[in-house]
Amino acid sequence: MALAGCAVLALVLGLGVLTMILKATDLVGWSLSRIRIEIERVLPSDLPPADRERLDTAFDTALDQIERGELDPVAFQVLQTELLRFARRSELPTVEEVRDLIRALEEFAGLAGDDQSLPEERGPRQVAWVSG
Repeated sequence: MALAGCAVLALVLGLGVLTMILKATDLVGWSLSRIRIEIERVLPSDLPPADRERLDTAFDTALDQIERGELDPVAFQVLQTELLRFARRSELPTVEEVRDLIRALEEFAGLAGDDQSLPEERGPRQVAWVSG
C-alpha cells in the first residue's frame, strides 16, 4: 500500500516537473514582455529614434523566438545578466546603457550579425594603405 502511495506521489511530482518544463518558455516570454514595458517607461528622452527602433525589433524578435521555443540558454543568460544590471540602476539609464541592453537583446534574438549598429558605434573607418 505504501509503495502505491509513493508511486502516485512520484507520478504527480513527475507531471509537475514536466508541466514546469513545458511552461517555462511561456513564463520567460511573459516576464520579458513585462520587463519591456518597464524599460520603455524609463528610456532617456535623448535616445535616437534609430535606437528605439532597434530596441523594438530586438524585443519583438526575442519574444517571437521564445514563443517558438527557440531558447538558447547561453544567450539567455547573457541577456538576463544585462537585464539585471539595467534593473539595478538607481538613476535613469543613459543612451549608452540602453545600447548595451539593445546589443544583449540582439545577441539573444540572433540579430547581432545584422550589423544594425549606428555609424558612431562602429568606430572610425579603417583604410588600408598599400605601398607600391
